[in-house]
Amino acid sequence: MSAAVSQTLILAERDYMYGAGTLRLRVERVSTHRFIHDNDTWVMVEGAEIGWDGAPRDLRQVAVRASVLSR
Repeated sequence: MSAAVSQTLILAERDYMYGAGTLRLRVERVSTHRFIHDNDTWVMVEGAEIGWDGAPRDLRQVAVRASVLSR
């Protein structure tokens, strides 16, 4: 996984679980544990959601497609 702490991910709705719309997330922690769901590999990522104005919002923990983290 190449997502680094402090990196901001811009995640399409299809690339993270249980959200709506694009999610901007400043990474604080990436789990080393991977899991399979619907024939795809996912990783738990924790970080601060970044609002449209660039300001940090609430902390979120989301499952992200592992393939997104290696881009």
